[in-house]
Amino acid sequence: MTSDIEWGHSPDGLAEAPLYRAWAKMLVRESKLPWRIVAALAGISPTSMHRLLFGRNGRPVAWIGSDDARALGATSPEDLTAAATDRIPARESRELLVALHTLGWTDDHLSRWLTHADLALATTPKSLYLTRLSAARIQATYDLLVSQPVRQHGHPRTPP
Repeated sequence: MTSDIEWGHSPDGLAEAPLYRAWAKMLVRESKLPWRIVAALAGISPTSMHRLLFGRNGRPVAWIGSDDARALGATSPEDLTAAATDRIPARESRELLVALHTLGWTDDHLSRWLTHADLALATTPKSLYLTRLSAARIQATYDLLVSQPVRQHGHPRTPP
């Protein structure tokens, strides 16, 4: 396991955060995508990505999980660019949209974060595929909204 240590991974499953923080910032900057979508495309939880980019209580984190580090390190700007054209099965994304509707989020609410084509996925069962970027947008929106209550009047609460 010395190779893991040489690449900034400790034996207890953690990786040094500064290198991965710089990489994550570069991915966001180069792709011009919101950090939540970059996290979804990389396969990292929004909580982990937020801690990496913005720290905890205003202080940068020193370590991140090695699984997150590997996923982030395996993501390149080219991967993020290709996400707009790479197609994947639509089933999981459709299920997330249906779950959001079941929780009370309307298309009007969701249109703030999702495109018309993203929203149409929930009502067109014949759509078998969608782009990885659309799937990431839906995943990021689901992660953002799943714990927020829907207001009876006005707009949904915006993220902090």
